[in-house]
Amino acid sequence: MEREVVPVHCASSASGFLSLRRLQSAAARLFPHQNARTVCPPGPIPTGPLPPIIVSSLMRSGTHLTMDLLLNNLPGYRQNPLFIDYDTYVYEGFSPSALLGTGSTIIKTHIIQRPFTATSAGILHQLGRRGLVIIPERDPAKIMASMSRFGYRASEAGILLQHTRQLEFWESFDPMVVPFDDVLDPQKSAVLLRRVRERLGLPAAPSGQFPVVAGSSRPLNLWRKLRTRLQGAAAPAINTTVGFKL
Repeated sequence: MEREVVPVHCASSASGFLSLRRLQSAAARLFPHQNARTVCPPGPIPTGPLPPIIVSSLMRSGTHLTMDLLLNNLPGYRQNPLFIDYDTYVYEGFSPSALLGTGSTIIKTHIIQRPFTATSAGILHQLGRRGLVIIPERDPAKIMASMSRFGYRASEAGILLQHTRQLEFWESFDPMVVPFDDVLDPQKSAVLLRRVRERLGLPAAPSGQFPVVAGSSRPLNLWRKLRTRLQGAAAPAINTTVGFKL
């Protein structure tokens, strides 16, 4: 089956002079997702003593929701910038080998949907050996619907094949596969975070403390998103999602 490749940068179309989507697009231009407080590049490579966490996903499968859950509940991983976009780092021409010493950070990649070279894929494997690999998982039909709003057409068969290839790519690293709905449920998220802490050798969460999750309040999530883009790690609650809505 022919491989379906997702562009590194994509955006949803806006229609109507005063449409909500057009207003969201304007807000995204005024307060861009890619700034030095939130992501490398353009920010510097984050470093620290903790193992890196790789969030390897298919587009629109819960990538940033998973990252935000980690950033909001694992204080040692909250620094400026908040995460590394591995795909953008590679395709903007930076040497991925410079990332081999990074730590206490989250590395985002859609590797299976990118035309990576053996070298850049190999460096991801080296990073994976040092830390933990997490793979968000979502119903292919919902991924298709979400991707279509960003102007990308995918088939359910293609998405299933990409998911299989992703599992194969990380098979020897014992990746944690995380269902989409779990990162939005406080009780399931608490179980997930406990497993992450155990795998990384981190201290347990304080007894009785429920994790910070995205929730369903759109105004609250937009406010969190704005503060994240303005304040980076200093924001009270992190929301790194790319579009200007959840």
